Amino acid sequence: MVRNFTTLLAKIQLAEYSSPAVDAVAGQPLVRNLTTLLAKIQLAEYSSIVSLTKRAQSVQGRLNTVSGVCVMVRKSALLASGW
Repeated sequence: MVRNFTTLLAKIQLAEYSSPAVDAVAGQPLVRNLTTLLAKIQLAEYSSIVSLTKRAQSVQGRLNTVSGVCVMVRKSALLASGW
């Protein structure tokens, strides 16, 4: 099952990644177990910090960081940035 999920995830990310204007793609985690206080706190933290930061940066037309449960980065973009 993990292999099928990985294949599906790669297809979804590659669809977004196919544009030459996109240098990186990240997946956003979804919290499904909201029965505990810790899970609710984690959801609030992610929503208020990471998600808002990404939205604010996207207004500028670019993101300073690419974070998520899975990330794809274009090699040419890394090399151009000095990595």
